[in-house]
Amino acid sequence: MPKGPIPAVRKAPNRTVVNRGGGVRLVLVTRQGCHLCDEALRLLRSLGHDPELADVDADDRLHDLYDWRVPVLLVDDRVTAEGRITLRQLEKTLGKGLQ
Repeated sequence: MPKGPIPAVRKAPNRTVVNRGGGVRLVLVTRQGCHLCDEALRLLRSLGHDPELADVDADDRLHDLYDWRVPVLLVDDRVTAEGRITLRQLEKTLGKGLQ
């Protein structure tokens, strides 16, 4: 058996980091009244994901980082999609849904 740590993640080219240990942490940075945010959330749920929601206007750090970029999808704290998020982007990043 090889010695040394077993890598916990694998990197897929042009895709998010996939955690072998199970789920990933999804956070959708949104704001009230944002129709693009509502659409991104609907698309995520259609794929079987229920992300944490973070209000960009309720957190100074999020506001500084993402004010005019919402919605922003963070997967394990990495930006994977922002603005007008499409089903195709989400499928590429997250897969076609939960089995």
